[in-house]
Amino acid sequence: MTTRDRIAFVTATTPEAETARNALVRRYGDATPQEASVIVALGGDGLMLQTLHNFMDTGKPIYGMHRGTVGFLMNEYSEDNLRERLATASESIIHPLMMRAIDAEGAAHEARAINEVALFRQTSQAARLRVLIDGKERLSELMAEVRFVRRVETRLERSIAMRLLFDPGHALDERILREQFGV
Repeated sequence: MTTRDRIAFVTATTPEAETARNALVRRYGDATPQEASVIVALGGDGLMLQTLHNFMDTGKPIYGMHRGTVGFLMNEYSEDNLRERLATASESIIHPLMMRAIDAEGAAHEARAINEVALFRQTSQAARLRVLIDGKERLSELMAEVRFVRRVETRLERSIAMRLLFDPGHALDERILREQFGV
């Protein structure tokens, strides 16, 4: 079993998250993210997405505890038995999306995304977009307003594996099923 005893805490900037961090640091210590074997994020889903971005290339597992507004990606908060919870947590692997946009001059712009890729309108110029997934046309025409972007490609970046930790019985796949199907 992998040891998850060197914990680094990262927090949202809310008083609730800061208070939780102070209490947990007193009980479990606080390693730097570089020396930690696990990152514990205290906040909501926004902080979790930010933490995933910040530590994407490290391969370190990330365990979130809900101290924010939305907590779909978070475990319940408790100061008790954190080391035991980390040791028994189930791991979900997710891969980021890689977005590659080609502009009007042919220059490529790349960015990683975790939960979505979006294009924002700057002018009222209309564009006709075709949506292909795995080389198969899924939408023949989408009217949208785009400026200077000729093409956008997204793909899973399988070379990067982000490791999310969840308490037993509350893994990410189970949460998604409950959210989608009300089970």
